[in-house]
Amino acid sequence: MSYSQKNFTETWSMYTDALTFTANFDRACNITLTKYGLESATTFENTATSYRSETPANISAPDIAQGGISYKFVNWSDGSTANPRQITVNQHQEFTANYKSHLASNSSTALSGNGQKKVLRDVSGIYHAVYESAGRIFYTTNTDGGSSWTNEEYLSSAVDGSVGYSRNPAIDLYYDASASTWKPVVTWEYRTADNSGFNIAARRIQGTSWGPVEYVTQGNPVYTSNDGTPALAYPYIIYCGDDALYLAKCFSAENGVWMYGAAIPGTSSASQNPTAIYDRWKGTGLTHLSWDEDNTVYYRNMLNPADYNFQ
Repeated sequence: MSYSQKNFTETWSMYTDALTFTANFDRACNITLTKYGLESATTFENTATSYRSETPANISAPDIAQGGISYKFVNWSDGSTANPRQITVNQHQEFTANYKSHLASNSSTALSGNGQKKVLRDVSGIYHAVYESAGRIFYTTNTDGGSSWTNEEYLSSAVDGSVGYSRNPAIDLYYDASASTWKPVVTWEYRTADNSGFNIAARRIQGTSWGPVEYVTQGNPVYTSNDGTPALAYPYIIYCGDDALYLAKCFSAENGVWMYGAAIPGTSSASQNPTAIYDRWKGTGLTHLSWDEDNTVYYRNMLNPADYNFQ
């Protein structure tokens, strides 16, 4: 092998003053993306990608097919539901995308709860459904008569912490006066972080998206052992306490303000599986309540919602 020799020349200038040169560097930042299954508590995938700092980037969580099961994106671990999601890279960051199996639950009691409405059809013909999976409450909707359901929305994330504390959801409709239409509202029970008891929570669609969690029982455990199985007959929630059935009322749909539950006369610790209907359509304001106790079914109605006058 032969090489041809070439001469290279360069003209240099001579300076008598000291010169300072600055080399600018961009920092390489690692963005770690974890895809996590809520129900199985397993990691589907964990990847790290290097980006130059101070640059925008998009991260996404597409559907996952595994073992013949379709897993859908629910939310990011910080609560965001944007997918794909734009981020600004300025340091090493970790993001976790939460997934769940579509229209499936790992709980044998996902749709249990006698007297609890889990599915309803609104005045526009749209179906709305809620159910529990992995100690979390999910909502999905359908517009074609039940064939195709939307990706689940995770409703109870604000009270679940890193593990699921929620169960026994129920759904109903409330009238949004500002929009002159009926919209879904959901209630459920959740265990306190210190395991001292259970509370009742609610959420409703405000505008076009779900509003914040409404703390019906104001953070005070209302029972410690029984299933509360809250029945929702908006604006009322009836649930099982330790010593009786209790009734809470929403006084402000706009602000999600609930009155702390009052014991229903004639009920006891043996009263269970409450169900209720609020007669909004005829404009009477009559609330019908039923429950079972010692193999007997009981019925009462509330004639005057202002003073909880049950008959």
